[in-house]
Amino acid sequence: MKTALTILGVSILSLAASTRATAAATMSPLFTFPCVTYPYVVCADGEDPNSLVQASDGNFYGTAHDSAESANRPTGRGGKVFKITPAGQLTVLYTFQPNAAGHYPSGEDPGSLIEGPDGDLYGVASSGGAFTGFAVSQPGNIFKIGKSGSGFQIVHTFCSAPDCADGAIPATLILAGDGNFYGTTAGGGSFKGQSCTSFGCGTVFRLTPGGVFTVLHTVNGTTDGSSAGQLTQATDGNFYGPASFFNGAGAPIFGGIYRMTPGGQFTIIHNFPFPQTPVSPLVQAPNGLLYGAAINFASSGVASLFQISLSGDYQEIYQESSYCCKRPFNRVIIASDGNLWATNTGPVNEVDSLSLTGTLLQSVLFGSTDGSLPNSILQASDGKFYGTTQSGGVVSAKYTYGFGVIYSVDAGLPARK
Repeated sequence: MKTALTILGVSILSLAASTRATAAATMSPLFTFPCVTYPYVVCADGEDPNSLVQASDGNFYGTAHDSAESANRPTGRGGKVFKITPAGQLTVLYTFQPNAAGHYPSGEDPGSLIEGPDGDLYGVASSGGAFTGFAVSQPGNIFKIGKSGSGFQIVHTFCSAPDCADGAIPATLILAGDGNFYGTTAGGGSFKGQSCTSFGCGTVFRLTPGGVFTVLHTVNGTTDGSSAGQLTQATDGNFYGPASFFNGAGAPIFGGIYRMTPGGQFTIIHNFPFPQTPVSPLVQAPNGLLYGAAINFASSGVASLFQISLSGDYQEIYQESSYCCKRPFNRVIIASDGNLWATNTGPVNEVDSLSLTGTLLQSVLFGSTDGSLPNSILQASDGKFYGTTQSGGVVSAKYTYGFGVIYSVDAGLPARK
């Protein structure tokens, strides 16, 4: 039975069971994205932030959408790169600007950042770019920028290869053990057909710090699935991630887990039963197993957590209650206490802590000012959790949902090693 607690004005949901020894965590908003909402939405610092990365200087860096609306651009998107200190001071480092035609040649809708070996920040813009793509007007790019905001540079523009063979609509980069970046795209590639979008099923690529781009694998829409999700490198040196299989209308019907070698050999090691599909990147625990989240569309959107070995042995360890409209866990991490911590969205927004065997230890609820629809979580060097929400925070008479929050959770955990 879950019992609501209130500590320093913050609502916290924890279990009363005596077996749960984890101390109750406290949540607080670190930064709330302010916006002017009349007559148009203008957010000086951006809105709807993406996940954060803590860089070597101890500060956090992230990206946000840029809803600078106007009479000529009523849906303005663009994007921003920002820095925020652990104390909550936010600075916009770069704004993606449109040209006279309303296009974004430097990119639009930037995703999460990662610090490279050179100390610069690398990221992807999922759209915008040079507009050279076949059947893709805004294929996206990979960019880099210094932590001071200087030196913005486009490293790779997608659809540079004929027929978008290099991919389009990139997802988050990771930095692998060999010092190179790896990532996936949701479109482009050589395979086009009913199980993919009209412009392909996507690619898996490698990018060297020097800017050399190589396609390692092209998703084929059949044995590979129809889309490859974010990569995770495991201790065996291989990459693992979620895959989705789509129907003719482009909706996921079921999913799988794939393994890809650094050389590009791609294998589905587990298929979920119809209509279940994974919805989060994977994370590897000290026990060697990978953990992730899935959702079953046939059971009122029931979310679950699972573990899977590097050879494909699968086990579901936790399942949410089967009531309508439950949204999935969308980010799962392993914290310094050895447990899983995950964001969980609606109808109750919360951060959940679970053991590796699936015992729910505690749930930290988002209060009215803490944000809504959490979409990321990380554990920082001080042991606290930091993350972003898609909406929530300050509301206005015109818009009642707010424009996003950067939150922190103090669970009294030791710093990460």
